[in-house]
Amino acid sequence: TSSKKGIRPMEQRRKYSRLTIPLSIRMKLSSKAQPGQGIKVTSKNVSFSGFLIETEVFLEHDVLLLQRGAEPVNLDPFLVSGEEAVELNIKLPPDAKIITARGTIAWYQLESRGGSYFFKAGISLDKMLGEDGKHWINFVRAMAQG
Repeated sequence: TSSKKGIRPMEQRRKYSRLTIPLSIRMKLSSKAQPGQGIKVTSKNVSFSGFLIETEVFLEHDVLLLQRGAEPVNLDPFLVSGEEAVELNIKLPPDAKIITARGTIAWYQLESRGGSYFFKAGISLDKMLGEDGKHWINFVRAMAQG
């Protein structure tokens, strides 16, 4: 299942090449139905303008949960609301510097593989305050030069 009406195909949308870099990210989803809750995700690839995340979701009692436990995060209200804004804390290697950003979910997809469910999303970076934007650009540039 995919979402976001009027979204151009991936190859038309991309301005920057993608680098396969797994980054530890804390992403906070918010909707009017559910206050923001943070979840830990890992990037699959990154570029100057954003990244792809993928995380396992759990189907319990017909509800999609991004994490289980004492504070489960229900994905359904966020998907139904159509709100795309996310807050991000991104841990940059090698020194584990954490930068803060605001982003938008450009697209998402729910997949079933081998009896498990996965939430994939393309995150566009919209705003980084202070030095965080410079740290991000320098990090991606350094990774691209390898």
